[in-house]
Amino acid sequence: TTKGRRFVVLLMSELSPSRLALVSGAEAFVQVACPRLSIDWGHAFTKPVLTPYELEVALETTQWREVYPMDYYAKEAGPWANYPNNLPKTAHAKPTPATA
Repeated sequence: TTKGRRFVVLLMSELSPSRLALVSGAEAFVQVACPRLSIDWGHAFTKPVLTPYELEVALETTQWREVYPMDYYAKEAGPWANYPNNLPKTAHAKPTPATA
């Protein structure tokens, strides 16, 4: 859980309103593929489809910016970006070798 919210990770080859409608019990979705999906096509979905930045704002871990950050792939972006140096240290868990 994060801030009292349960989450489930879904892997889909393509996001569409009909596919997300099959997921019951969700209040919202957060997609990490590209911020433009939420911004340009978010209106087509029946539940909010947020960007990682919007989730951070909703969870009150970052403040809303007057200029919307479109830096998801930038090395100097915020913690919501898809760049390893921006992830919390706990997300950098080293893989453990498989045992035979």
